Amino acid sequence: MRWDRRIVVVWLAIAAWIMAPAAGQAQSNALPVTPGAGKYLPAAADVGPGWVDVWRGGIAPGADLFREGVKAVYGGPEGARALVFVWLTQDGATTSRRAWASTTQLFDSYRDPFAGAADSSAASRLAGLPAPAGCAEASRAEGLDARLLFPGGLTLCAVDPDVIILAIASGTVAGKQGHAASDALVELALDHAGMATPTS
Repeated sequence: MRWDRRIVVVWLAIAAWIMAPAAGQAQSNALPVTPGAGKYLPAAADVGPGWVDVWRGGIAPGADLFREGVKAVYGGPEGARALVFVWLTQDGATTSRRAWASTTQLFDSYRDPFAGAADSSAASRLAGLPAPAGCAEASRAEGLDARLLFPGGLTLCAVDPDVIILAIASGTVAGKQGHAASDALVELALDHAGMATPTS
């Protein structure tokens, strides 16, 4: 019975945390999921058994850099969470670099809450890894989720010529944790869009 109460308390905390942005979006007339970027959002069942869709919708991407933007939030077993952002960039190499810089700022803003307690060697170790399959460029972070102390991972992925994906994992996703879990979310996004990645 005590374990059941702990599960309920954890899920209430998770629901409050992940529904806060959704509530704000709803109050400001949340945008619809657009087809171009939306095709990269995995179904909850593809994330794994016991995963559910919490919220998905369009996000205002900033028309000077992006054509489309979408976000999905998922809840999983034992309090695991996952977020996937997808942007389609405007044409042009210079615009693509500016779009990458913009999404890197968002990546950095999520690093502290999801992977704030990082090993001091994590950044250099992750920087030396090859980009996930399908990504022309990638940035990663991993550490402990500052709120729930779950293993957290973030992967920012640029897909040629005009797609940027930010995947965030907290807890175990697809049997993996840390950057391996967020990499798996990126691969799921690419698979869902019909851009199958090699199995590792």
